[in-house]
This record gives sequence, structure tokens and C-alpha cells, in this order.
Amino acid sequence: MRGISVPFREQAEFWRRKVNVPTASWRDLQRGDHAHGFMVAGAARLDLLDDLRKAVDKAILDGGTIADFRRNFDAIVARTGWQYQGGRNWRTRIIYTTNVRSAYMAGRWAQIQAIKHRRPFLQYVHNDSVRHPRPEHQSWNGKVLSVDDPWWSTHFPPNGYGCQCTVTTLARRDLDRMGMDGPDAAPTATDDADGLDPGFDYNVGVAASSVPAALRFGQKVMQLPPPWRTQALDDAQRRAADTFADWAIVLRRALTSPATTPLQRPVGFLRPAVVQALTDLPASAVLLADDLALRATAPDLLEALPAWLAAPDTQVWQAPPGSALIFVRRLANGSLVRIRFANSVQGYQLQGAEQIDAATLRRAGYVRLNGES
Repeated sequence: MRGISVPFREQAEFWRRKVNVPTASWRDLQRGDHAHGFMVAGAARLDLLDDLRKAVDKAILDGGTIADFRRNFDAIVARTGWQYQGGRNWRTRIIYTTNVRSAYMAGRWAQIQAIKHRRPFLQYVHNDSVRHPRPEHQSWNGKVLSVDDPWWSTHFPPNGYGCQCTVTTLARRDLDRMGMDGPDAAPTATDDADGLDPGFDYNVGVAASSVPAALRFGQKVMQLPPPWRTQALDDAQRRAADTFADWAIVLRRALTSPATTPLQRPVGFLRPAVVQALTDLPASAVLLADDLALRATAPDLLEALPAWLAAPDTQVWQAPPGSALIFVRRLANGSLVRIRFANSVQGYQLQGAEQIDAATLRRAGYVRLNGES
């Protein structure tokens, strides 16, 4: 398989946000988890997983070929002594194609959403160059459905290991030229898994921007063995700038949204040292804020919120009797910003943020958990 050239912006953004997650089995992350976490089944060592991630980085971000990836893979195996399952060519093909295709299609979905007001239809396109085509995928070739048809929630490519299927966007005039009065009916039921490899019955682009998917990923991280959880959370802190690169856009939508039901927004990840200090672990490693809490907070205290939460010089305290986390950030003028999170069934939720002075912080009786002085 040739490389897919230098990535477009949405593809690169999707890939850079993914957090390295140590695993023992391919079952450790499922479906939408893969939109938020990078894993290689059986790669649990920090150095090994990081090296494999860098090799896939080169494939996706630099447009490297599978031959390039295999050279890097061989060097990693020789250096680390990793004993992996399966033959070398099969294993490298799975790692390379699954990650490259998923990142590409996640980026395409983001582009599709941006233009669907002008091109509201998608046509399924089977790649006839594959050596062992799946009959189901061939039968879907040429089908035209609305972008918002529920069928795409489970059948948006890739739909299996090695799947090279894609989609093409269409406008109403394209359907007119094709002699179509409207889109086709979905070729199968949404939950019909025929033709879908296990774990591929989801839309990677939808999952990438889905808060429920992010929460489930955060839950998976909290369920990892403590050493693996620490590795994943460390990597999440390192990738905060990429994960929340679009925070200004997200915040603007939250502050101006007319929705009566407040939407949840991920704003950060718990730090490993904080998790280790907690006696009652939260349901998810993801820090959340809903629109109501954001609107109730001064906008100037929100503009850098994800960056502040991830910064090592932001102190983390616990409020007695231990149900709330307090992040304290010192500003350039010497004043302090207190950011309050309360534990809930979903995880830690933003309660608000305000400027305070040092005396107020001392009187609060908080217990310090983490953060540089």
C-alpha cells in the first residue's frame, strides 16, 4: 500500500489528539475508543508504545509508505525485543492500514460536515483494486444516502481490516445528472453487521467529536491497571495542546449556543499524581464542563482553561471532605484563579472559576495534591 500523501488539516488534527494507551489485547479498546486512543495490541511498555506511535506518526503525518513503516517497525522490534503475535508482514499491514485509513476517514468526515449544507449526499465507493473484496462492500458500491442517514453511523468506512472503501460527496445537481429523484434507501439495517469486521461498526469521524465516546474512553483509562493508567494520563497531558487546539471555537459555541439542554464539553484529563492521591476514583479520567457552568464564569477565565488545567505549574488541591478538586493558577499580576470541579457519576464537572487572593486560599483548608510551587 502506498502512503496517502501529506495529510490534510483535519486528518492531522484527529491523529495528534489520540492518547497512547498500553494494552494487552485488541479487545482493550473497542469501537469509538479508537477515535481517542492509540493502541497496538500487546504493546504495554511505555518505550515500545511510544516508538510505535512515532513510526505511525511518520506514516500519517509525513505520508510514509508501508515499506517505510516496516523498516521502522523492524528497528523497534530489534531494539526492544518485543515478541508480537502473528507474522511480521501481516502485523505491520494491520497496524499501518488501520491507523492510516481511520485517520484519513476521520478527517474526511470533518470535511463532509463542514460542507454538507452544499453537498448533502454521500456515495459509497468500493475500491476495486483490493485483492480480496468483500461481497457486502461491493454491493454497497454506488449507493447514495443523505449525509445524515443513520446508516453512516455504523457503515462509514473503513468497515474492516484492510478496507479501502471511501465516500464521495454529492450535491443535488449531481443526483439530477444521475437521474435520481432522491437518495437511495439504506442498503442494510443500521445494526446489520454483515460485512463489518468486529469492532468496525462505528463512524470514526462521529466518535472523534462525540462527548459520550470521550467519556467512555476516559472510563476505559480509569479501568486500566495503575501503571498503564499512569502512562496514558501522562501522554494525555503532553497532548493537551493538540487535544484542545480548537478550544476557542468550542468555547464560542458554548457561550452563544441557544440550546436549552446544556452540552458537555471535555476540558482536560486528570493528572496521574492526582489520581494516585485520590481515595475515591472518579468514573472517568476526562474533566468536563457543561454550557451552563461555562456561561456562569467570566470569559477571560475560560480562554486558556484547557492549557491551565494541563500546565504543571497549576496546583491541584482537594476540598474537604474530598468530593471536589480545586485547580489554582497564578496569573502574571500575582492574583490567583480558583477553578472548581465536583465529582459526579460521569466524572469531575466544572462548577465555576473565580479570582481569589492567597489569604482566601489559606483559609479554605484545602489539601494539596499536585502542582509546582
